[in-house]
Amino acid sequence: MTLESVQFKVAGKDHGEAIKAGQAFTIRLNTAELVNGRVVLTAVAKDTVGNIKTSAPVAVTVTNAAPTIHITSPAAADITGVYFALTAEVTVGAGMSVKSVQFLVDDSPAGGHLTEAPYTVHDYQFSIGGHMITARVTDSGGNSAVDELEVDVTAP
Repeated sequence: MTLESVQFKVAGKDHGEAIKAGQAFTIRLNTAELVNGRVVLTAVAKDTVGNIKTSAPVAVTVTNAAPTIHITSPAAADITGVYFALTAEVTVGAGMSVKSVQFLVDDSPAGGHLTEAPYTVHDYQFSIGGHMITARVTDSGGNSAVDELEVDVTAP
């Protein structure tokens, strides 16, 4: 019997292609593609006659940095007029990308999901009175963050 290949598994799913005998049995694991928490890794060896042996599981804890978001416009809690841009600055952890940014005004969507900077909804029309603006970012790892700004809109 001779070793034929090794298949690495992450959380029970194949990670890449099986590695053939004669190659280095190593993998690169991008944790940005994994959800935060406990993840189990195993290796499954297969020989030339079809025997299969699975390694003892190895548990790792993934802790990707959470993204941050900050509403930058409107800049003040008291605003005069009814048309304003909604803008937010976003940072994500190393190896992550922005999946979406969404603005909500009083829990209702204000524009669609934004996937590229600048994260802005132009000329949003407010009604006179108090409103809660929420900006939510989700990164490629499924991590999310929220910023909120309470505003009072007055007539010009």
